[in-house]
Amino acid sequence: ETINSEFNAIVIEHHLKLTPLCHTQPGPINPETPSDRLGRYNLLRVDLMVDWALERGMKVKGHVLVWHVTSPPFLESLTPAEIRRHIFTVMGHYRGRIKVWDMVNEALAPDGTLANTIFYKAFGGDEHSSAYMDQIYRWFHKADPTAFLIYNNSKVE
Repeated sequence: ETINSEFNAIVIEHHLKLTPLCHTQPGPINPETPSDRLGRYNLLRVDLMVDWALERGMKVKGHVLVWHVTSPPFLESLTPAEIRRHIFTVMGHYRGRIKVWDMVNEALAPDGTLANTIFYKAFGGDEHSSAYMDQIYRWFHKADPTAFLIYNNSKVE
């Protein structure tokens, strides 16, 4: 009752990060059976949260599809094509249901330069890699043209 009277939105944070989405194989949730590649998704928990919120007339914000900190080890060899597939898979599944996204989290180092993350490295890891943020924004927009996209960062003023 308090939730319905005091809140009009939820943020799905942990369960949209790469490890909860891609680290276990589909089916019964079993953290002891890790996946060895991107492409195996477990969307059940997020589906339940999104459905719950929308049934109550709440807005849903997704946080975050591209973040290096809580990523599973197999992402060290991530390619731009795999990043694109990840974005299109998740955003396509929630198109029109999650209308606001923190799409990239903490891509900047404390000094304001691009951080040397797995995503930065996937696009070459050099001065030309700054274009990866532009490309990721384009993919997000193409995956759901109506979504409101946010860049999220801390540690940078």
